[in-house]
Amino acid sequence: MKCFVRTESVSKAEVLWCLQTVMGHTSLRNAANSASVFQVMFPDSAVARGMQMKSKISSFVVGFDESLNKIAQKQQMDVSLRFWNKETNQVGSRYITSVFLKHTTANDLLTGLKAGLDKLNLACILQLPMDDPNVNLKLQEGSCKRLKTRR
Repeated sequence: MKCFVRTESVSKAEVLWCLQTVMGHTSLRNAANSASVFQVMFPDSAVARGMQMKSKISSFVVGFDESLNKIAQKQQMDVSLRFWNKETNQVGSRYITSVFLKHTTANDLLTGLKAGLDKLNLACILQLPMDDPNVNLKLQEGSCKRLKTRR
């Protein structure tokens, strides 16, 4: 779960650095470059390592639902995204794809999600909601490992 949650101290440092950037009339690009320098200057600081002052790209929540496809007689996972639509000022939802699975174990779900989200920037995922608590923990553990390797 830690790979999805930002610590309060990192968020505080980012906000303070952003305020300093505004008050100093410098650019966000300069602030981002400075945050990268902090990581080199303070290699033992978890706060410096966690700071990201990049311009934010759209974030989204991944949704998935698996069920038996009666025609294909296979488990089918439908993958969708929810996001904030700036144009309509509302939450938007988009169907992405369907993936056929052999079974619905955590590993099968993770493999299906990886295939369904292959063309998306996984660093933009805000949340991965799930419904089965036993499968959730294993899926969460596996997705954290895969997300860390793709960032």
